[in-house]
Amino acid sequence: MTESSREAWARSVAETHLGVELGFADSHGCVDYMFTDPTGRAAAMEVTTLTDRQLKRSVDAYTRTRNLAPPMALLGSCWSASVDERDARFRGLEARLERHLAVLEGMGVEPGRWLTPCEIRAEHPNADVEASVASLASEKVRLLMRWTPEFMRGGSSAPGAALARDPGEYDRRLRQGGH
Repeated sequence: MTESSREAWARSVAETHLGVELGFADSHGCVDYMFTDPTGRAAAMEVTTLTDRQLKRSVDAYTRTRNLAPPMALLGSCWSASVDERDARFRGLEARLERHLAVLEGMGVEPGRWLTPCEIRAEHPNADVEASVASLASEKVRLLMRWTPEFMRGGSSAPGAALARDPGEYDRRLRQGGH
């Protein structure tokens, strides 16, 4: 068996959010991917088919526009943004987020922590941050994480760095409603 385009898309999302590399393993109907989690444990991931039509349309829209997005010249860090897939407007989303993420980056938003827009506003009270957070909320952004090269190499001593490397932290934050 070979990796399908849907599996490749799911792999890229999981690798981005978990900070791990997934190896395709489904050669004889086994699990789709094997990987080592940030704690060193072996783990597996199976990609299933979406059945929610509205969510499928959102994923398709994102996939179509993903390759059309220009590079984000204003940013010095990589960012992960979790959006409400059922309501987000994917066409041009990255371009609309760039300026606001640059403001947050300039204010020193700590890398390696999943943060809600409300938490960012509370930690960085400033009119520019307030305006950017309002725009992020209107784009249905629920959680954000800033990734810096230092953090990716594991050299970050930020208080939230260990939590970002915990794959369950993202899920726990989403279950809390992004708050």
